[in-house]
Amino acid sequence: MESRKYDRLLSALWANDIKNINDHLPRAQKYFNELVNEKNPSVKSVSGDKIIFEEKDLENLGRILDENEKKSLKLPIILIRRLDLGSGVYSVSGSGLEIKVLNKMLAEVGEKYSLDLQHPYLYKPSVYVLKRKFGSCIILGFGGIPSGEL
Repeated sequence: MESRKYDRLLSALWANDIKNINDHLPRAQKYFNELVNEKNPSVKSVSGDKIIFEEKDLENLGRILDENEKKSLKLPIILIRRLDLGSGVYSVSGSGLEIKVLNKMLAEVGEKYSLDLQHPYLYKPSVYVLKRKFGSCIILGFGGIPSGEL
């Protein structure tokens, strides 16, 4: 009985830590077309700071998007580091559009695999390459505490 209370307490502490770790994530995203028309493109983070988009990152992304994607895609794309799935695994936060766009981004940087709705996972080497090319258009968060960590 005492062990369950301890486990719940640790789970609550982990959840709070994850929340604090993720305060750099966007409070709300903006559409690609909206961002490229701003003089200083940015969104607010959960902590209230600005997340600034680099012009070159938006240009790189804009080259591979069709007009419909430019109107519909919200940025930044959020990838969540999934601690419960093992070392270096990230899941895509979003819908089919984010997966479609990430597949275009992966192809653009020469990656040979693609994501789908059933397996929306990226791995650390691919995330690194995507961040180098599309930098500020992608943001990383943390989630999924493994039960063995409690």
